[in-house]
Amino acid sequence: MLPPWRLFVTRWPWVALLYAISGVLMTVVLVPALILTLVALPLWGMLAAVFERKRLRLLGAERPASAHVSVPPGERHHWLTIRLTEPATWRETLAMLGGIVFGAVNLCSLFAQAVILIVLVVLPLQARVAPVDVLVFADLRMRLGPGDWWMPLLLLPVFLAVAAYMNLALAAAQGVYVRWLLDPRADEIDARVAQLTRSRAAIVTAHESERRRIERDLHDGVQQELVGIAGVSGSSTSSWQRGIRPPRAPRCSRRRIRRSVRWRCSGRPYAASIPPCSPITASVRRSTNSPAAPRSR
Repeated sequence: MLPPWRLFVTRWPWVALLYAISGVLMTVVLVPALILTLVALPLWGMLAAVFERKRLRLLGAERPASAHVSVPPGERHHWLTIRLTEPATWRETLAMLGGIVFGAVNLCSLFAQAVILIVLVVLPLQARVAPVDVLVFADLRMRLGPGDWWMPLLLLPVFLAVAAYMNLALAAAQGVYVRWLLDPRADEIDARVAQLTRSRAAIVTAHESERRRIERDLHDGVQQELVGIAGVSGSSTSSWQRGIRPPRAPRCSRRRIRRSVRWRCSGRPYAASIPPCSPITASVRRSTNSPAAPRSR
């Protein structure tokens, strides 16, 4: 700790005073806002944390990095939900509430310092003109006149030193408190990395399971059905070419052929695995669109 005669020639008394005044101004602005919009308490906490990080630079400390995760552009509509689930948001809210308490203490301290300073300056000026009775404590009184008007000025350096140390102590306490809450936590970063790893593993597992399910459905379902339809249509085409009229296909078979063609033409997932130029698709379309083929009723 610097002695008073060295402290007064540094910038720290003025820095502490400016830090206290800025804290008082933030308290005066935040208290009515919180009363009117108590539901938006976390949002006010995040906004106050931005100013608190800038105010820490007044004390010579590095600006702490944000502990929030970055929200990608595609997830901006979930921004509020993401922020409300982060511990950093509630730490910033706690830092704001603590800042309000420190701001109230600074307000009382600055008000008392201003009153004492005015008394120590105005009292000698009045004592030079006429005697003044001063109530020091309880029944202890002191009378100042034109002969000893300068005595209160002896207390002025002592008062300035006490006020400077008090402001520095309050500023240092608030700075340590705010920085402890706003600094990123290593355990939260590790937990975030572990959660991201689990999420990516779950996405890969779900993708692989869905791929296997689609392969199984294609192998056991529509693919075999289309192969059977292609065989029937191929034999029908051969019969027409030899001039032999094949027997009329059952109504269920004709419906199955039309449904399969519609699946292929509409780009359904099951038929998407068959290329457009596949012999199966060509034979099915040729058999259904042939002018000599019997039409379903």
